[in-house]
Amino acid sequence: MDGLRAEELLGVLANVPSTEMPRDRVAGARICDLAAAAGVCGSRGEARRLVQNNGLYGNNRRVAAADAVMADTDIVDGRLVIFRTGKRNFHLVKVV
Repeated sequence: MDGLRAEELLGVLANVPSTEMPRDRVAGARICDLAAAAGVCGSRGEARRLVQNNGLYGNNRRVAAADAVMADTDIVDGRLVIFRTGKRNFHLVKVV
């Protein structure tokens, strides 16, 4: 997924569940909080457990710490964040 633009990713992941969120709720938010708010995980606790078990990915990079923050530069083309849990469970966060 590295090197792909938001439009290309949206085309490839067209059938993946997605959530729209405003930029101010995405940029600067803790990744565990963002994953729970977007519906990737059922709760912040579940998101923390996934991080501890190396099972939560943001933009195809493993989330290393439960207190990691989503930087503005982590948003693909300023429009998209891709979460993955496990090997094949994807969820898009469309930044509006």
